[in-house]
Amino acid sequence: MGLLLCWLLQKRGAAPILGIDPVQDRCRVAERLGVTRAWPLRSIELVHASRQGASGWEAPEICIEAVGHQMDTLNDCFELVRKRGTVVAFGVPDHAQYTIEYEIFFRKNLHLVAVVTPEWGEYLAKARDLLLAHYTELQPLITHRFRIRDAGQAFGIYESHSDGVLKVSLDGSGWGAEAG
Repeated sequence: MGLLLCWLLQKRGAAPILGIDPVQDRCRVAERLGVTRAWPLRSIELVHASRQGASGWEAPEICIEAVGHQMDTLNDCFELVRKRGTVVAFGVPDHAQYTIEYEIFFRKNLHLVAVVTPEWGEYLAKARDLLLAHYTELQPLITHRFRIRDAGQAFGIYESHSDGVLKVSLDGSGWGAEAG
């Protein structure tokens, strides 16, 4: 979702777009999709490097947390965004409560904006239409394709993040024929 979000931001005229991802392959794809510069680091590593002035990081006005499923990167965004900036919580949380670095949030006079898709069906249809309309341009996102009967293998590769996987596509066109 983060890669797709970067592409969409670029399409809407946002610039510069800076990316942070510990996986070099995803950084390369991000730059192909319009990211101005991508750092192949974990966000905490970039926080430490930026404190030492060794990263080339210039604090943006808006920092989007698109990782989700853990608690640390939201606080890293507080560190990485400029004073009076905005942090957008886009990543899906796994916990009901998150501990935030309130003093950083307070002293930098930050804004925190949460975004969530209210109606999944409506927005999934829009996402599908967007993907189909820009299929060729978004091809770098889909690194692996499987027939529906190989769904177990597809999920295994995706879960283990092996073989350079970004997104997996399941072809359901032979669904009925493969059942027999």
